[in-house]
Amino acid sequence: MKRVEVNYRVKTAQKYEAVFEKLAKKCAGLLKLKDFKISVAIVGPKEMKELNKRYRGRAKVTDVLSFEEVNEIVICYAEVKKQARLFNHSLKKETSRLFVHGLLHLLGFDHQQESDYLKMERAAAKILA
Repeated sequence: MKRVEVNYRVKTAQKYEAVFEKLAKKCAGLLKLKDFKISVAIVGPKEMKELNKRYRGRAKVTDVLSFEEVNEIVICYAEVKKQARLFNHSLKKETSRLFVHGLLHLLGFDHQQESDYLKMERAAAKILA
């Protein structure tokens, strides 16, 4: 069963459907989840800034947003490229990291408190391993 639908609103270096499917399946297994479906939009900085302003009141570009109500993750591809260079890893690795971060938010994980942050980071590390 296909769990992830990807909407490319900008040109990307590669397609990520298979990567996202694999990560979603691993996440479902680790967290003992039944079937779920999510959509992913890969957008440019202008659209991400507008979404961040509209839904979070922050008029700046961010790397990933999650919308629980509609099971959607939005990833800014310009931020993927920027952070991949910053962290000295591949676009695939950074896109995967942001997808998992967004997915965990959809599943109720948060990082407002340090203990929550550590719990979320541990879960992300297991999924990305």
